[in-house]
Amino acid sequence: MALTAKKIRQYVKDGKNGKTDMFVYALSGTESELQEYIDHKGEYIRWDDDNPTVPLLFTSVYVLDEMPVRFSVKQDRYIIDTNEINSLKAQVKYFGGDLGEAYANAVANKLVSRNSPAPKQQKQLSLFQAEPETAENVDDIPF
Repeated sequence: MALTAKKIRQYVKDGKNGKTDMFVYALSGTESELQEYIDHKGEYIRWDDDNPTVPLLFTSVYVLDEMPVRFSVKQDRYIIDTNEINSLKAQVKYFGGDLGEAYANAVANKLVSRNSPAPKQQKQLSLFQAEPETAENVDDIPF
């Protein structure tokens, strides 16, 4: 299992370069992964106010509400892992044209659906299946 970040809120931060959107993620993972993160952050660790055992990750990067997290040796910090998104972006560019657009739409639907709650089941009627007649809908029958 890898560290996973789930967005819990966002805010605007005033800085030297102007305003920046900041995203706050609650981290989950194995006990050892979380402990490595906590140890690395040291005195700068921040905890979720609502759940003080959950460490937080602050970043200006937002892709989806739930993303993997990895340690960047080059940056010496934990970051949102956008490798999968970057790979998909390269594939869309490779395919190009209508195929690239169709692929991009399929990828976007997949990514959004895996980060969204399952849709509620709704009653579906086929064209050939009439709704049962009741006192309320008898007058609505079109024939």
